[in-house]
Amino acid sequence: MLAEVCKEFIDDEIQTLFTGVDQYITSKIRWRREETDPWYNTLDITMDDNNLVVGKDGDGVVHYEL
Repeated sequence: MLAEVCKEFIDDEIQTLFTGVDQYITSKIRWRREETDPWYNTLDITMDDNNLVVGKDGDGVVHYEL
């Protein structure tokens, strides 16, 4: 499945699953990053269904590996 098709599928699922729910969810395709990329310095913070940080070890601690 092409990345764009996969993103469209995910976006459709988000709209279907969260219709009527006051929650902001977005998906974004991130290709291999380069220093000139406007999203180069962004971080991904994984959250669970209770809006709590999961952390890479599942312990709720955010690690910044630079």
